[in-house]
Amino acid sequence: MAIRHILVFILLILGKFSPSAQMVVGEDTLVGNEWIRYGQEYFKFTIDADGIYRIPFAVLEANGLAGTPGSEFRLYSMGKQVPLYVSTPGIIGSDDFIEL
Repeated sequence: MAIRHILVFILLILGKFSPSAQMVVGEDTLVGNEWIRYGQEYFKFTIDADGIYRIPFAVLEANGLAGTPGSEFRLYSMGKQVPLYVSTPGIIGSDDFIEL
């Protein structure tokens, strides 16, 4: 009987200190998706292995990104911006690409 009481007590204590996926900063509660701008369009690329990947103009054009300036491309992973290389800061042309 005493062991049962001890286990219940331990479970109550552990329940009090359970981890949370939210972070409170001042009066704000951060949930991890604050980087998202809901009025923008996003594209998702699935990567199967580590390495350097090149997205050629044909893929960008097929997704309607041919007229976009290279300086406007951003890459996010797990909610944080990561570096990428765009072959031109100007309008993407037929010889241009993005490497990530």
